[in-house]
Amino acid sequence: MNISDILTTLESQGIISQNCFQASDQIRGSYRNDAHHMNPQVAKINFPELAKKNIHNLAVIEREFWATDFDNGKVMPIQPKYWDINPDGTIPVNLRGGF
Repeated sequence: MNISDILTTLESQGIISQNCFQASDQIRGSYRNDAHHMNPQVAKINFPELAKKNIHNLAVIEREFWATDFDNGKVMPIQPKYWDINPDGTIPVNLRGGF
């Protein structure tokens, strides 16, 4: 089964949303092999534009799995099935940020 088939199966079974499927498929099809193998087509790729698009799509995918809400100061996962929730209801998290 190739990656396209896997993504289609995940989306059709409701494991990932259509938005996540589309973002994943767009990243997968964004000249990865051409850049990896340095095919002649690489010279014509607008990398800044492609990178911006891929970062946006990656954010869509990240939200699919790790989006949260807050309830009285507690982090509440939108998709708890993807989180390691402790028996006491707490969640181990690593925060990233920047200035």
